[in-house]
Amino acid sequence: LACVDLSRYSPSEYISMPSKPKPDAPTEADRAAYAGRWVALAGGQVVGHGGTPEQAWRASQAARHKESLEVQFMPASQPLTFSPLLERVREIAPPDMPVFLVGGAVRDALLGLSTHDLDFALSGDVLSLARRVADHLGGAYYPLDEVRATGRVILANPGELGEALDFAAFRGSDLESDLRARDFTINAMAVALNAPQALLDPTGGAADLIARRLRVCSPTSLEDDPLRILRGVRLAAALQLNIDLPTRQLMHQAAPNLERVSLER
Repeated sequence: LACVDLSRYSPSEYISMPSKPKPDAPTEADRAAYAGRWVALAGGQVVGHGGTPEQAWRASQAARHKESLEVQFMPASQPLTFSPLLERVREIAPPDMPVFLVGGAVRDALLGLSTHDLDFALSGDVLSLARRVADHLGGAYYPLDEVRATGRVILANPGELGEALDFAAFRGSDLESDLRARDFTINAMAVALNAPQALLDPTGGAADLIARRLRVCSPTSLEDDPLRILRGVRLAAALQLNIDLPTRQLMHQAAPNLERVSLER
C-alpha cells in the first residue's frame, strides 16, 4: 500500500470492515483495543495505528517496511449518527469528487448530539457544488468568499431551526493540512461522504473528547486567530471540558491580540 494522499483518496477503495473474521483478520481483542482508529495489518497482526490511514501506514514502516500491508478502519462499538442531509449531499456530489464533513458536526456526532450546521471541505469546484446542492435541496446559495472558494447553502424548515451547509476549499494542500490548521483538536476531525463511519482524526480529537480535554491543534493556533480564545472558553463551558495547561498558557499569551479582532467578529 503506497502512502495515502488524503487530498485524493477514496476510503471505500480500501476500508475493510468484514462482518465475519477471516483467518488473517484482526482479533476481537484488537478490534476492541483499536476501535475508532486506523490500523496497518500484516498477516492479521496490528503493526501500526493512527488517526488517519497515512498515520497508520507510517507507524508500521519502522518494523514492517518490507511486508505487504493492509490499512483498515476499526469501527467503533456505536455507529456515528449524522443529519440525513449528509446522505443527500453524497447523492448530489459527483462520485469522483472527495468531499469531507469536518469540524463541529463530526465532534457532535461523537458526543451523540444533533447539529444544524454542516461544514464540508473539498478540492475542486467548491462553489459549483454548493450551488448544485442548493438547487437540488431547494435552498438559498450565498457565496461567502469567492476568492477562498467558500459558499453557504441555507435551508429553511418551517417551524424548525434552519440548517446551514458550508462548503470550503482545503486550507492547505490536502485534508490533513486543513484539519491541522484548525483551532482545537475536537474540531479537527472529518469523515468522507462515501465512508461516514471511518473517522479521520490526525490530531487526536476523539481521545481528547473522551478525556474531556480542550487542546489546540498547534502552538500557533491562537496567534493565527485570537478569536479562538473566546471560542475555546465557550466550548469548554458548553461541553464541560477542561482546558489543558499548555492551551491555557497560550490563551494568556495571545489574549492581548484580541484587540486586533474586528468588532463584527
